[in-house]
Amino acid sequence: MCLTQLDPRLDVDPDTPLRRPGDVLLHDYMLPRDLSAAQLGRRTGVRASHLKGITLGTRRITPEIALRLACALEPTAFYWMALQWRFDLEKTQQQLTSRRASPKRASE
Repeated sequence: MCLTQLDPRLDVDPDTPLRRPGDVLLHDYMLPRDLSAAQLGRRTGVRASHLKGITLGTRRITPEIALRLACALEPTAFYWMALQWRFDLEKTQQQLTSRRASPKRASE
């Protein structure tokens, strides 16, 4: 295992399209391997309904899920968490930007 020293200015390429972590899981890992949520659930010990929620975008990848996915698929737990963190940061940034851009009501 190699350890990486993180640069405080670490960022992602803004030209890389934002994808939900569940889309990556489904389209890059499950479908090419012909894995159903039930099959991946048996391999990881994660309920199929929970995995289905991740692929639908109604559930997040938690550190525990990331560790379990890393045991069953090639990417590391850090990879899965980085996908989730990037998605969360981008969505939060969009929400903050839209709040700043929206006109304030007279009562505020």
